Amino acid sequence: MKRRLQMTLVALIAALLSVVCLVPAAVTLVSLPLTLLWVGIPLLIGATWVGRRLLTAHRYGAGYVLGRDVPQPYRSQAQHRGFFVVTRDLLTDEATWRDLLWIGVNVTAGLALTLLPLVFLVGGVAAALLPALALTPWRAMAPGPWWALGWVGWLWAVGLVAAWWYATPPLVRTWAAIAAGMLGPSRTSVLNSRVAELTTSRADSVDSAAQEIRRIERDLHDGVQVRLVSLGMTVGLAEELIDSRPDRARQLLAEAQGSVTETLQELRRLVHGIHPPSSPTAGSSGRSARWRSTCRWTSRSVRPGSVMTRRSACLRRWRPVPTSSSRRPSPTS
Repeated sequence: MKRRLQMTLVALIAALLSVVCLVPAAVTLVSLPLTLLWVGIPLLIGATWVGRRLLTAHRYGAGYVLGRDVPQPYRSQAQHRGFFVVTRDLLTDEATWRDLLWIGVNVTAGLALTLLPLVFLVGGVAAALLPALALTPWRAMAPGPWWALGWVGWLWAVGLVAAWWYATPPLVRTWAAIAAGMLGPSRTSVLNSRVAELTTSRADSVDSAAQEIRRIERDLHDGVQVRLVSLGMTVGLAEELIDSRPDRARQLLAEAQGSVTETLQELRRLVHGIHPPSSPTAGSSGRSARWRSTCRWTSRSVRPGSVMTRRSACLRRWRPVPTSSSRRPSPTS
């Protein structure tokens, strides 16, 4: 009972709005040829704005009956735009013409669908009150005795109330389905909105990637590059002092070794910021640490220009072992 009364109220509001919407629709149609004289531009914008606000009530009523929201299909309008740009957007927007088409459909078929529940309910109540005509001063105008009017009135009341009870839900749902189909977004507008969302998300992704690249370049320039330049200067100074001041050269080489470790750690942190590591102990830092543990700086300098006495041993240790396929047969075999 409550649901049918609510549907009847929705039908009443929709019937009233169907007549009211004729005013902005007529103003819109009249202002279309006047846009060539610039006089119809403000009329078109104002009438379209009012009509869309009225049709929002239709969407709300249709969504209430159907149990789902009916979204607006209009394009998003930017702030502070000129009259000509707004007029062009209104005229090229598919939803503007769909609104005008809906107003024409609603004032004919839609009005019939929404008025029938009201006619059934009001007619049933009026037929039930028909016997009370005998108690009024107009009882002399009654076509028959009051008891006959009572029987006829109650029969009509039962029939009309039954028609209202059974016909109201399908009639109002039919109106709501037509309203949702014509006032909601079309398939083309849905696809256009998705394309716009994908374009926006792609632009955001490109901007974030560009910012990440700039961050990596800044970290490389401010951190690793400075350390590498300092490392090169330290090694060059040690090379100059290797003959005259070997102790100072070894100290500089030890500092260079520490700088290499710090540079590798910074590179590792930078790489971790780009991609997560597969193993916390793997990578160039671990291999370089194992290589340094086997190849220490010594206190001897065998000949001028040499820095490490165990360089050849380290190279032989870390030289890759040739496979059986790469070995060549010896001449004696």
